[in-house]
Amino acid sequence: MIRKILYFFMMIMLAAVVLDKSSVESQEEDRPSYRDYFYNFSHPLSGDYVYRTGRVFTMPGESKSLALNPVSAIARARKLQADAGSNKAEKDKSGIEHKISALAGQLISHAKENIAGEYVIAVTTLVNLNSLYRTSSLGRFIGEQFISEFQQAGIDVIEIRKSPNIMVSRGHGEYALSREMEELDFVHNIQAMLVGTYTVSGSRLFVNVRLLAVQDGMVISTANIACDLDQELIGMLADEGLPAPAVDGSTIQVRTLVD
Repeated sequence: MIRKILYFFMMIMLAAVVLDKSSVESQEEDRPSYRDYFYNFSHPLSGDYVYRTGRVFTMPGESKSLALNPVSAIARARKLQADAGSNKAEKDKSGIEHKISALAGQLISHAKENIAGEYVIAVTTLVNLNSLYRTSSLGRFIGEQFISEFQQAGIDVIEIRKSPNIMVSRGHGEYALSREMEELDFVHNIQAMLVGTYTVSGSRLFVNVRLLAVQDGMVISTANIACDLDQELIGMLADEGLPAPAVDGSTIQVRTLVD
């Protein structure tokens, strides 16, 4: 009788072990492929459950040293986040913005010497190669973009359109930029200026820019790009025209930082 009871309990225990093993195997089959760790819970888990712990686990493709170093893992996560933001910013740029950024990069890299910290630069409007007083929204826009590109590269840029005072217009706003000569300073301390031309041939746009030394007009650096005309560029070229005839006092004098 005692043997039968013991045999009965042994069979129950064996059945429990078999069921538990099959349960573990079933959970192992269902676990996400990206996990290299597993915990045997006594209750069913949802498919998207991730065990949370203070340990840093090695993900596929990662080294053990990185996984065991939380600081490195955090730094890597921050780098990935920064790279994602940078990639998004690049994707957000339109075609012409991307081209101008490449143009500025050329100009900086082609310089005979380091521009950053060595020059104070004034940026001028790009003009039509065949008529050096004719320009357009495109010429003005490229100049605007160069101010941003230079400043972000650590180069000193002076805004020659800044008025000495802030002009306030009721119902409209506050103004600090102007192209009215009587509202501007007439002398600026700069060492170099950005000048450039554009021209259209067929369905192509060609842009050339140069950085010139104010003192003697020597070319410090050059850059150029060519791109296909699209509707955006055609629209920016549509308002091309000549300025009104020049009058006395319509120029701004420049001088180098060292007199």
